[in-house]
Amino acid sequence: MNVVALRQRSDLLECAVRILQVRRARLKYVPRAMLGETAWDALLALFIADRHESLSVGTLIEAFDVPESSLVRWIAYLQAEKLVSSSAEAAVRQRTISLSEKGRSTMERYLGEILRSLAN
Repeated sequence: MNVVALRQRSDLLECAVRILQVRRARLKYVPRAMLGETAWDALLALFIADRHESLSVGTLIEAFDVPESSLVRWIAYLQAEKLVSSSAEAAVRQRTISLSEKGRSTMERYLGEILRSLAN
């Protein structure tokens, strides 16, 4: 990866971190029930963790304070859309989730669009 590509990747990561921070800040003002976008939060977290590590279902449950059943349903949906892949651990909370190539590409395009719109 060249220097320009590394810088662009860094910008995309910073954008994802900021979006997730802003989304979490909303919880200071309104109940979580109003903000249910578990799948989107998971995609942001997986994009941030991407290239370094996979995240376990248990980690995502704790990070977003969502019921296990809800997160498992959304992960199944994201897998059906080919945006994530999952390990086949017997214990649900130990399963690891990571972005697929399609998921990574989708997030890069979205975050790139956000950065371009902010630059204008």
